[in-house]
Amino acid sequence: MSVKPKAWALALLAMVLLLGGAAGALVDRTLAGEPACVAREGRGDSHRRTAYLDRLTEELQLSGEQRAQVQSIVDRHRESMSALWHEMRPRFEAMKTELRSEVKDVLSAEQRAEYEELIRNEPEHWRRGGKANR
Repeated sequence: MSVKPKAWALALLAMVLLLGGAAGALVDRTLAGEPACVAREGRGDSHRRTAYLDRLTEELQLSGEQRAQVQSIVDRHRESMSALWHEMRPRFEAMKTELRSEVKDVLSAEQRAEYEELIRNEPEHWRRGGKANR
């Protein structure tokens, strides 16, 4: 395989894994156990579930009855979602570490420094809902 297709394949793999990470973070923030960034802010599972329900209520214009039904669904699935995330997380973290290492191998020294800065700022990025830092 030539260098260009290999680089594109690595970039595509990185994108897929990062999107998977974003999906995992979304599940973690809305339904699963306490993510580290929320724990540091002193906000717990109850606050996160309420914020999720508030967002759905606003965005989807849920009636009071619908909100109560959605809350019941979230509550019913919370424990199993949390257990699944805690089971998957070590594998996810290992894959993310491997991916980042491979991406760094493709980058110049300057790009690698910028990439490492992006990684350091990643938790803040996700606390802001995935919006770019611009």
